[in-house]
Amino acid sequence: MKIPTLLSALFLPVMIYGQATVKVNADFSGRPATENHFWRSTGFTPAAAILRPDMQITLDHLGATAGSGIVYVRPHYMLNLVGMKGAGTSAVVYNWGKLDQVMDKLLENGLKPIFEIMGYPSSSWEVSEQVFDNAFQGQKSDANRYFTDFENPVQIKQFRDLVKSMALHFIDRYGKQEVRSWYFETTNEPNLKNFWPFGLQGFLNYYDACSEGLKDADPALRFGGPGTAGAPNNAYFKALLEHCSSGMNYFTGENGVRIDFISYHLKNRARYMIGEEQGVYDFIVENYPALMNIPLINDEADPIAGWSKKYWWRPGPWYASFVVHSIDLHDRYLIGRNDLSYALLSNDNGFMGDWYRRTHFARFTRNNDDQLSNSHGFYLVKKPVYTVMSLLALLGDKRYPVTLDNLDKNYGVIPTEDSLGNYIIAIYNSPTIEISYQAPESTEMEYADSTIFRCQETSMKISLAGLKKGQYKLIHYRIDEKHGNPFDIWKKNGRPGLPSTEVYRKMIAVQEPALMGSPSDVTVNSNIIELEVDMPSPSVSFLVLARKTETVPAAPYGLSFDEYNGLNHDKMVYVSWKDSLNTNVLSYELMCKTDSDTAFSRVNAQYQRDRGYSYILPENVKRVEYRIKTIDYWGRESVLSEPLILSY
Repeated sequence: MKIPTLLSALFLPVMIYGQATVKVNADFSGRPATENHFWRSTGFTPAAAILRPDMQITLDHLGATAGSGIVYVRPHYMLNLVGMKGAGTSAVVYNWGKLDQVMDKLLENGLKPIFEIMGYPSSSWEVSEQVFDNAFQGQKSDANRYFTDFENPVQIKQFRDLVKSMALHFIDRYGKQEVRSWYFETTNEPNLKNFWPFGLQGFLNYYDACSEGLKDADPALRFGGPGTAGAPNNAYFKALLEHCSSGMNYFTGENGVRIDFISYHLKNRARYMIGEEQGVYDFIVENYPALMNIPLINDEADPIAGWSKKYWWRPGPWYASFVVHSIDLHDRYLIGRNDLSYALLSNDNGFMGDWYRRTHFARFTRNNDDQLSNSHGFYLVKKPVYTVMSLLALLGDKRYPVTLDNLDKNYGVIPTEDSLGNYIIAIYNSPTIEISYQAPESTEMEYADSTIFRCQETSMKISLAGLKKGQYKLIHYRIDEKHGNPFDIWKKNGRPGLPSTEVYRKMIAVQEPALMGSPSDVTVNSNIIELEVDMPSPSVSFLVLARKTETVPAAPYGLSFDEYNGLNHDKMVYVSWKDSLNTNVLSYELMCKTDSDTAFSRVNAQYQRDRGYSYILPENVKRVEYRIKTIDYWGRESVLSEPLILSY
């Protein structure tokens, strides 16, 4: 059947150049594969940035992605936050204060670390000031560093003791079960000297120190690596696998060292990335078959290296489509064909920067150059590469087979089913582009880019077989150039480097994935229906066929807040909440009443799936009361939450 007005209303009357029609068949009657949501992670550098107000709000947003769209976060230089007293002696003690602040912020947002055991504890009790290069990558200040030689027996043993003490501290502070759910990983990209200047043998000694320190604290703590730039064709990747397979453990003298996951960084367009990762797996199978069932992690799986370099495709929907494309190909070609264990696929987007840098948000501030102590006001605007993570959280844990025309093209369908019997189908059109072009310096270049997009538009005719009979609601979420794309609003308002409050409001009014029409009723009388969806280039659609439940949504709970300064001297409040209902949520409504109001009014301008929202306080208010309610796909509303009251 033709999708009802919900979908037919969305098709834009644009000129389509060479539009192809793709036939898709998804079968929900067979045995599903497990969809383990292996993509729920991100990263950034350095960890000390978490102490900044803008990164604090960034983490609030990451933790609010609907249904835990992002869970794992991988910062660099965690050990830079540790101070030491009595370094090099048996009476050494550690100052965990700043590290605790960072870890507390992660965990209060429901986030878990991929904890790189990276950085240089200060040999003084107070943590020394850190200075990095302009990309927040290489550390330029070496003041008060104790660990300088990982072939020195005293320092190697001291490092093992540091790791053990740190792990025991985390267990005492957060509980054993929580810490066991983390990933402890080696230092970032040890094959690059700006990250690891201590040589290959020093790295293997360091690996054993980390492994034994964690094991002494709790043998169930996960540890792996090497997190190299590229694999398997570099010396550090090969050496670590050889060491773990048959090398001598520095501390025990035994042959072989544990490795709980094998990590690497392979960045490329999705199809090429899959080929490179297949090469990694083939190398392991051929040379180290005893390790072939160890989980793999690509925890920097971006299209191209260099987070701070400006590329023209980063602000808009192409990057969102790339993420879905990459997930689909990993599932179909790497995991499915090899039946291998794949733990995490991470796009490294949690940095702070403008539209064209590799970030989840466009950040506007009056001082972009300061490193770790930004106290200036700022605005954050969600990019499609962030909002697609909320949509991905919709996918169920059962994935079904799909066939479609022209598998070599950059479009696809991911059919899933969740625990409530809802069918969730992700559709993407991720056109072939030249990713190495820098950010456009003229509207003429941008027009040329849009021409590349237009000639790759497509129409999907999707046949869904094996559906259970019954009544459903059909919901359609969309990200494309005109939907869920605040970058388009920014361009139309003159590309302001410091947007006015009015322009900021316009951008955040369209920063969520767009809901295309209202949810519509669909009756499935046979076990098959047919849908037709036009897919602009680039675009991502998520279709939800939701079975009605009898449960009325419960009220959200656990309201909390962070306050910060806006770009234009606004007083900003980020309100977050929790909800036991992770599915069937159409929207949350943030209701607000100030001391000058007689009734509550809705704050969020559009449908809101994330469990957090930034709000500009009206001027001269003395008291603000917030309450949240949930609306499900059938329009049923929860009662209002308990209040959050702020006084000024």
